[in-house]
Amino acid sequence: MKFFNFLIFNPFANALVNQVEKTLPLPLRAKSMMLDFARSMGIVFPIVLPLIFVVERYWSFDLGFYLLWPLLTLVMFNKDIVDGRSITKRNLGLAIVKSSSGEPASKLQCFFRNITFFAWPLEALIAFSGTGQRIGDILAGTKIVNQPKISNSTFTSELLKVHISIELILVNILVIGIGIVLQNTMMF
Repeated sequence: MKFFNFLIFNPFANALVNQVEKTLPLPLRAKSMMLDFARSMGIVFPIVLPLIFVVERYWSFDLGFYLLWPLLTLVMFNKDIVDGRSITKRNLGLAIVKSSSGEPASKLQCFFRNITFFAWPLEALIAFSGTGQRIGDILAGTKIVNQPKISNSTFTSELLKVHISIELILVNILVIGIGIVLQNTMMF
C-alpha cells in the first residue's frame, strides 16, 4: 500500500497540483477540472518518462504513445471511482452524483462522464462559465454537488478496496484499443 500511496501522492504530482492551485484563480468547477488533470499528469509522467527514455534510446521503438495513452486513460477516466470523488473533489468538497436521485454515481457513470476529456477545451469553457452540468455529466446522467470535505489520508486504502466490474474493465480496454488503432492509422 505504501507504493500506491507514494505513486498517487508523489512529490512531482503534489508540486504540480500546488503550482496550479497557486497560479490559477478559478471558479470551483474549473479549479476541480484543472487540479484533477494536474494530479493525473503528476501520477503518469514519473512512470512513463523514464520508460520512454530507456526503450526509445536502446531499442528505437516509439513507445511513448503506447505507454502514455493507456496510463493516462486509466487515470483520467477512472479518477472518480471512489464514491464519485477524486482526490481533488474530496479536497474541494465536491462529489459526482446521479442527476435523477442524488445517490453517488456508479463507477461506470464516472467513467463515461470522464470520457469527454478529449473535448477538454469545450468542457473547460463550460466549467469556467459555472453553468452546472458539463457535457460528460449530461451523457452520464450525473451532476456535481457540494459535500463535506474529506481527508485524503484514507484514499489509497479505499481505492485498493474498490470492486472493479467486468463492464468497467471492458470499456477501459475498448477505449485504450481505439486510441492505439487511431494512432496506428494516423502513422501511415
